Amino acid sequence: MRIRLMVAAGILGVMILAFSLPHGDPSAVDLTAVLQPPSQAHPLGTDDLGRDVWALMAVGFWRTLTVVVTASLTSVLIGVPLGLIAGYSRGAVNAIIMTATDLTMIIPTFVAALLVTAVVGLTPFSAGLVLGLFGAGTYVNQTRALTLSIRSYDYVRAEVLLATPTVQILLRHVLPGVAGPLMRYFGSSASGTILAYAGLAFIGLGVDTTVPDWGTMLYRHRSQIDHPLLLLWPTLGIFLLAIVFHILADPALRKEGQ
Repeated sequence: MRIRLMVAAGILGVMILAFSLPHGDPSAVDLTAVLQPPSQAHPLGTDDLGRDVWALMAVGFWRTLTVVVTASLTSVLIGVPLGLIAGYSRGAVNAIIMTATDLTMIIPTFVAALLVTAVVGLTPFSAGLVLGLFGAGTYVNQTRALTLSIRSYDYVRAEVLLATPTVQILLRHVLPGVAGPLMRYFGSSASGTILAYAGLAFIGLGVDTTVPDWGTMLYRHRSQIDHPLLLLWPTLGIFLLAIVFHILADPALRKEGQ
């Protein structure tokens, strides 16, 4: 399993390094260099407008990464604290938190993102914020369930009898106990965010189809059957980034790799 982790980390490192290198203007149109194959001037070729595919892929990568970071931070910063409070306090506080959580989970995350981005437009920040906000419910439920289990442990009960402050108990004993299992879900949710954002961009909702996004590239080139590389590059980017996050965030793989 250590090999899988090293390969995943290596792929992510290569992607970050490669897409950090200087590249051309992704919006530069050159109708004299339309649909060219990979070359020294254009490592991944050009599209139907003569734009450099490498430049489009680079911008799409950073936009996708922005969505993943924004969505993940939003879900974790909202879901984990609320789950800890609901699981530890129980009573009326638990009922209020879980009712609000259930209400947000009634609407599927992708549908919520679809509705919001239809109004405000699709940007990496808006998409990440909505995906993270409506994806926080699962973090609340999982954190609450884990907290309820840990709360019954003898060492936690001893801390309660010693009148240890609740915040200290949560940070010192409960949070480390829930972190490992939550990391496994973090990987799958990050991968899901990548696919969801690609889907939103593919639909083209609230965004100019010339904007360099992997989903947008798939939409624009969906009919370019004679030039399959135009579909291969963004598809490969989405697949690799999704699988890398899934592997790197799986604590079981890291434990087996030790």
